[in-house]
Amino acid sequence: MPNATISLPQTTDLASLLKFVLELDYYSEHNRLIIEMPKEDAFYSPFAMLILASKIKYLKDKCPKLVVVFDGWERFGYLSHMGFFDMCGYNHGNHMGQAPANSRYMPITKLTSGDLEESPRDRFEEMQDLIQRAANKIAIILAQDPEERSDLFNILSYSLREIFRNPFEHGDTDSLFYCAQYWPKSNKVEF
Repeated sequence: MPNATISLPQTTDLASLLKFVLELDYYSEHNRLIIEMPKEDAFYSPFAMLILASKIKYLKDKCPKLVVVFDGWERFGYLSHMGFFDMCGYNHGNHMGQAPANSRYMPITKLTSGDLEESPRDRFEEMQDLIQRAANKIAIILAQDPEERSDLFNILSYSLREIFRNPFEHGDTDSLFYCAQYWPKSNKVEF
């Protein structure tokens, strides 16, 4: 089939994201797919980055003869910094997890069951304890509580542990992806 061009959604509400994801499937039989980046400045939240990148990577893996290219990715430094293009399967910008996390964000990060073992003795620990340690690191950023003392930290830490356990224990996978952002002006956080 011929070449096709599709625009990355300018708005990232759930309906726009799902419409784009379905459109990608339609073009899977083409020879070449150009994904146009928005001409105007657009913002992609952690959820939007993860859903878009995972679908683009899935499409590239599922259809190896399909050439997928981005047009205008150089205008999106935030996506490059957060590891979005790497997650899509391109050598552009930071690799996933490469940007140093701080108290306001965590870049797109791939967590494997092997990553949970930080020292040789961790091989003898329970999986849920190892996951708890990873969940605590994320809860510190989300709760903005480096002392790990607030009720919010405890609730988030527990919730994240349960969310992370599901893919490893029930999802027949050894990896998951996450990212987070805290916006101090609006006092909001997204994971």
